[in-house]
Amino acid sequence: MRPRLLRTTLLILLLVFVIAVGGILTLLFPSRYDNLPELETGDLIFQTLPSPFAPAIAASTNSLLTHVGIIMVTDDGPVVMDSAGVIRNWTLDTFVQRGLGNKFRIYRHKDMTPEKQEALLTALQPYYGRHYDIFFLFGNPELYCSELVWEAFNAIGLSAGTIERLGDLDTDNYVTQTTIKRIAPFHPYCRENINMSQEACISKIMEQELVSPVSITRDPNYTQIYNNYPFASWLN
Repeated sequence: MRPRLLRTTLLILLLVFVIAVGGILTLLFPSRYDNLPELETGDLIFQTLPSPFAPAIAASTNSLLTHVGIIMVTDDGPVVMDSAGVIRNWTLDTFVQRGLGNKFRIYRHKDMTPEKQEALLTALQPYYGRHYDIFFLFGNPELYCSELVWEAFNAIGLSAGTIERLGDLDTDNYVTQTTIKRIAPFHPYCRENINMSQEACISKIMEQELVSPVSITRDPNYTQIYNNYPFASWLN
């Protein structure tokens, strides 16, 4: 078996295991995160969020980090803004408990300043109430989680991951292909071209660009400041 295929297969099996037991562990054990550093507005928190798209995101990016939110420090404690359904704020505890096994990582941009933090809060205001983008497209009102981060951070002059072509990700696996085929009939590319075959539509979908959660963690401008995942570092 090719190394890349083996890695993807192991990741999918691990994700299935995490999904199977993560919910039970979340119920049995309260949310705990010892030695949490002092958080700052603009820190990014990553987790494995159980959702219909999580397995495909994990398989195509070779990472268990399938969701990201933006931390904001308030007088009542830290809250997390994210896109998962409707863009809104969650308390840190609630956000953590939504993730499998209460596991998460936090990253900080090296060039974040108090001035940038204020600019970020202003930049984020228009996004509240918008809906999650199941098609992972740039340029429409809906936004997926890492797109929200990418747009807001770029608005204040900070990087947030790498824009990649979907077809350049590790999409040659059953989980990802099944997900793409499931949404293809409803994808704007297909609905706008009713005479397009499914094969042609999927080919066009594979050309679209996106920014994944894990690409942000791989951005050299970010430093990991917290991690309670027990898994091997190569699954990041």
